[in-house]
Amino acid sequence: MIILVAAVAAFAIGCGQGADQAKQISGEWKLVDFSSEKSDFKLTECDSQTSWDFTNEAAEDVNGKEAYKLNVTAPAECKFYDFEAKWTVMDEGLFISSSRIGGMGGVSNAGLFKIEKLDNKQMTLNVMGNTYQLQKK
Repeated sequence: MIILVAAVAAFAIGCGQGADQAKQISGEWKLVDFSSEKSDFKLTECDSQTSWDFTNEAAEDVNGKEAYKLNVTAPAECKFYDFEAKWTVMDEGLFISSSRIGGMGGVSNAGLFKIEKLDNKQMTLNVMGNTYQLQKK
């Protein structure tokens, strides 16, 4: 019985953590740094002007989990920097259905990003050796 209570409590805490993370992630962010174990790609001026808006607007579910729209917009002169995707917090990570930096020929990633740091001002994500550092607007 004690094991069952402990398991239920751990599950409830884990679910609450995901909701708290989603609240912290929601909003507009700027990509301030990027590094890769596999390439020497550097952010462009257009990347620094691009806004990543993790909205609360519903998107199609991801594996039965509620998801939201991610709208990434850049100034008009920055062609191929805009994209739309969906996002959700799951398995102690941030699922992003698609991401692109550097325009055409830049870096694209999709899937479960490990949340290395998250607070009300900064978020650091890692996927496949690529580290994204974002700052809340």
